[in-house]
Amino acid sequence: MTTEPQLVRRRSALGVSGWLLFVCLFLPTLRVCGDPMLPVQFPPTYGVYLGGLLVGILGFATLHRTRRGLFVGLSALYMASVFTFLALFMGGEISEAVGMVAGVILTGTLIIAVRKMSASSWSERAISIGCVVHATVSLGWSSLLAFDPEGLWGAMVAVGASSLMLFAAIGYAIGAAADARRATEPVPLPTARVV
Repeated sequence: MTTEPQLVRRRSALGVSGWLLFVCLFLPTLRVCGDPMLPVQFPPTYGVYLGGLLVGILGFATLHRTRRGLFVGLSALYMASVFTFLALFMGGEISEAVGMVAGVILTGTLIIAVRKMSASSWSERAISIGCVVHATVSLGWSSLLAFDPEGLWGAMVAVGASSLMLFAAIGYAIGAAADARRATEPVPLPTARVV
């Protein structure tokens, strides 16, 4: 049996910001050739917005095991994105056959990594750091779109959602670090008084 706490505190600001970032997947973000484009029309950007959905669910989860599973899902999403870009790069620059072989090998690597990560025990501090990393990546991506001359209002909403997510994730990380520190502090010995 594990000794970790089963129930954890809900992080509402983190949850709301994650859901809001996911909704930005369907908002007009950038004007391309005079037409507004939605991020849903460009699949390589799905990782940022689907990661927001996972962080949103994670923020409202109250079971540590559920948060651990969502963290593994968020990490797998990042690994899948990186592996996809690697396979596409190899297929485009070297040859299609090399890209296909790399895709198969990287898919196997992803499956093995997710199985190992699922078997590992992740602390609240590690999960909160994963949320901070995702919020930072989301804020960077949203800022690129928002401050582009062709950026639309959906990009500004995404910047706001990502900023809120970053502040909430930093608060979550600080709270998780304080909880970990409290759990490792020795209990003071009682003092005797003579009356």
